[in-house]
Amino acid sequence: MFLKSFLIFIPFLSLFSCQDLKKKKQINEIVRSEKTIQQIQKNIQSQNNDAFVEILYRSKEVQSRIKQNYHSDTLNKDLGNQLNDYTFMIKKIDFSIKQYNHLVKEVEKEKTTLVNLKKDIETEAGDRSKYDEAIQFEEKKVKKLEQILDEIRKSQKESLETFHRLHSELATFANNLNIK
Repeated sequence: MFLKSFLIFIPFLSLFSCQDLKKKKQINEIVRSEKTIQQIQKNIQSQNNDAFVEILYRSKEVQSRIKQNYHSDTLNKDLGNQLNDYTFMIKKIDFSIKQYNHLVKEVEKEKTTLVNLKKDIETEAGDRSKYDEAIQFEEKKVKKLEQILDEIRKSQKESLETFHRLHSELATFANNLNIK
């Protein structure tokens, strides 16, 4: 009798231990995503977005002075190329600032989502058969946030190089236009 009860109990015991292992694996996957989000957040905080806001302001000011004060039917090819590069840089900086602000908000939302998902798994709330799918979905979102951060960094680096290459010369040119 005891042996029969024990043999019936073994499958239930193994079922629960498998569920515990799966639960632990799922939580570990979420913890890994949380660490990635924390790293993204650190990188965001180390970005000096205010410096790019200042560069954008200064660049738009120079661009505006040139538009208002440069009155010629012809344009030197080199100057035209510089102005095109400068305009493109301004658009890139403006876009990267918007992406940065969006990324900050999305990272906060993702942190909350991961905390809630982990709590659901720990308490076994909701449809447990959907946990793996939800974890994969959130992992994809975290990877996308990493990609956005990389794109912002690349764009800002390129924009900063263009700014350093052109700003001083174009600012001088714009100031000289005001004098005439």
